[in-house]
Amino acid sequence: MNLSPELYLKFAKDIEPEIFENKTPKFHLEIIRFIDSEGQYKAIAVFRGAGKTTLLNKIYVLSRLYFATEPFIMIVSANEDKATAFLEAIKGSIDKAAAKGYAIARGKAWNKGFIEVIVNQGMKDEGGKSIEKKCYVLSLSAGQDPRGMNIDNMRPTLLIIDDLESKVGRYPIDSNANRQKLRSWFYADLLPTLHPTRGKAVILGTILHEDSILNNIVNNTEEMDAKQNWTYIKIPIIRNGTSSWPSRFSMDKIKKIQNILVSKGLANEFYQEYMCAAIDPQKAIF
Repeated sequence: MNLSPELYLKFAKDIEPEIFENKTPKFHLEIIRFIDSEGQYKAIAVFRGAGKTTLLNKIYVLSRLYFATEPFIMIVSANEDKATAFLEAIKGSIDKAAAKGYAIARGKAWNKGFIEVIVNQGMKDEGGKSIEKKCYVLSLSAGQDPRGMNIDNMRPTLLIIDDLESKVGRYPIDSNANRQKLRSWFYADLLPTLHPTRGKAVILGTILHEDSILNNIVNNTEEMDAKQNWTYIKIPIIRNGTSSWPSRFSMDKIKKIQNILVSKGLANEFYQEYMCAAIDPQKAIF
């Protein structure tokens, strides 16, 4: 089966049409295609309000479970509340898919931070061989010990790292000491948990600081000197003079967002969180 972005979106629309309030932007397809392409370490910097969490949890993760029977997915975020909320969204989508008649269902474990998912329950191929698969999804927050995370001797095969860096929480990004602690945990503790041959790590978020992990990766600085061979894409709210998501963010609306932030002395926040550039380039983009 060709696991295309279009297939993922068609599947999600059948299960939860209500999440498609706006026309699907082209960059959503671009993100899915990029994640599924070759490479073990993927980074995506995207503008604030891009619908990335819905895209990851309600579309991508669910599709990987159903179509690819992804063995072990670990969802990682800045704090426990966020990580748990992301897993709850996935659980809700699984239940809705099951109610629609898709061969995906709850397994024996269905807890706050860990679930077992059964795909093709009781089904067999033409030769009478069982095609039932068990998949697992676990949530983890920044700073939690991920060492030894394996199920049936299987390490995580997919790490989804969504909004790891935050202005609040355990490691507020404005502090240099906190950035160093988070960076140490990310490289020394989290990434080594990944399955060594078939695993894939995806970090996705909005740039919040010049010295953030995400910004250093996508801007090809010292983070790229690590052992991981990162590939990355940046999706700002404006590309080639036009809105990346016209049905949600018109150019007039983007201009208003910029004007509000600039008027409050927060021009750099606009460039970081909407243009995926951590430093104000000192010239207008309009």
